[in-house]
Amino acid sequence: MSEIINQRLQIQNVWKNEEAQSSSIKFWQRLFSSAGFDVNERAKEVVCQIKLDQEIIGLSTAKEIEVPNLNNNKFFSFRMLIDPEYRIPGLSDKLIAESFKFLEGLYVSGKSNCVGIITLIENPQLIKTRKELVYPTSKLVLAGYTKKGKQIRLRYFKGAMI
Repeated sequence: MSEIINQRLQIQNVWKNEEAQSSSIKFWQRLFSSAGFDVNERAKEVVCQIKLDQEIIGLSTAKEIEVPNLNNNKFFSFRMLIDPEYRIPGLSDKLIAESFKFLEGLYVSGKSNCVGIITLIENPQLIKTRKELVYPTSKLVLAGYTKKGKQIRLRYFKGAMI
């Protein structure tokens, strides 16, 4: 699965692809001197990569977690990162959409028990300016805030039962 945004920019599904795991590690190493997480473990969670002329400029990851405050339902803990030099309007929404479509397919096909995605909005500027209950494009719903003030957002998969 791949969405071509233009001739040079595309979003590719790379779930469980070893070559993509290696290139994702290089992406994190390029952006961070110290990532603050185990890049080898996180690379196993990569869902989609955004490529510009074959260079990775962004990616998404998902890890299955159980959420005690939501009836112990399983969700994919969703993360994404886009290189600050390439943050153009709408690109993050496209990355979320492609990632969600794939992860929802896992649920619908019975390959996952996760009922949706859950994510933390950590960007202080987004938290301050984006207070709508439902993000219009990604359909992520505001579920609350962490003790540190980060937004908790989630979206259920089609047909999810809780």
